[in-house]
Amino acid sequence: YRVVNNHEKVVEVCQQALHYFESNSNVRSSSSIAVFCIEIIISCISLKNFDLGEKIYRKSVEFTQVGSINWFLTLDGYVLLCFHTKRYEDVYQILHLATSNKKYKLLPVQYQEIWKVYDAYINFLIEAEQLTIDKRENIKNFRVGKFLNEVPQYSKDKLGINISILIIHILFLLYRKKRDAIVERVDALTQYSYRYLIKDETYRSNCFIKMLAKMVKASFHKNATKRTTKKLYERLASTPLATKGQSQHVEIIPYEDLWELVLQKLVNRAM
Repeated sequence: YRVVNNHEKVVEVCQQALHYFESNSNVRSSSSIAVFCIEIIISCISLKNFDLGEKIYRKSVEFTQVGSINWFLTLDGYVLLCFHTKRYEDVYQILHLATSNKKYKLLPVQYQEIWKVYDAYINFLIEAEQLTIDKRENIKNFRVGKFLNEVPQYSKDKLGINISILIIHILFLLYRKKRDAIVERVDALTQYSYRYLIKDETYRSNCFIKMLAKMVKASFHKNATKRTTKKLYERLASTPLATKGQSQHVEIIPYEDLWELVLQKLVNRAM
């Protein structure tokens, strides 16, 4: 059901599995319960059934040992749920909880890179004034170049997390008013989409990349950008999240929410 993108059925069969394990003490397995909970949380994001996702997260935490791989995976799924419900402060807290755990550095490199991508998005939200952090926490200026060097594994994942890495790079450049660099990166990203993002599963990513390209063609003019991207935005909004054949980490923050932040930075004059 995961492979064919049938999230309703994923939730249904996973709940059946949870009932089986919880009802039969002789076969009860904490790790199995956690695994099925994680699957439900991910499907709840696509279904936008956030209340159920929250409930299942609470259950999963009860069956996972702090610092175990299932504990990290449970937090991973919950971080995505919080990103999709704009609970950015919760994401910040969970990010700290996960990366400060002594077992974090023992995770496989690719798992550590996922959390570094989350950190990049959180730092962008701080820069975009969508999240306020206590000054006592001494948040340093986020270094995009350093971040890009720290995620080499997922930079090779052309249909997966690399999409979110390329997009967050452009968003940082936009908020830091690096116009020439944006033009260069958007041109490269457009070519990237032509080469790799040609399947139905990447349609939303394709739409968003084309919207960024039209922003550049409109010379970062807000009204012109909104006008020329209207149809693309409508297509994006009418297309559900897809996880078939790709990682759920591709769209860490819904593109509709990211687009609001893009428009927020544009003005009605050429930049």
